[in-house]
Amino acid sequence: MERWDSYVALGDSFTEGLADAVPDGGFRGWADRLAEHLAGTEPDLRYANLAVRGKLLHQIVEDQVPRALELLADREALAEMSRRLEALARPDAAERIVDEIVRAMA
Repeated sequence: MERWDSYVALGDSFTEGLADAVPDGGFRGWADRLAEHLAGTEPDLRYANLAVRGKLLHQIVEDQVPRALELLADREALAEMSRRLEALARPDAAERIVDEIVRAMA
């Protein structure tokens, strides 16, 4: 099984968890739920959710990617994540932005 020591979530309100209510009335998005799951097998997992509601893709690249690169020690894991995202999002604009992210990691 692949081991993870760090996980940084990037995005907008979807990643942040806005309107993703839990029974106690709070909010807990998919990124927080995934981090909790990963921490179940990786108790020393370092996690940061940098997502901010209303951010557009170019703002995420400009604001969140540089911070994620500072936080992540495992650039290979980030590069693999970028490759997987690219496979899912092939429109020209998304492909260009993913390429920018990968170049920033080089």
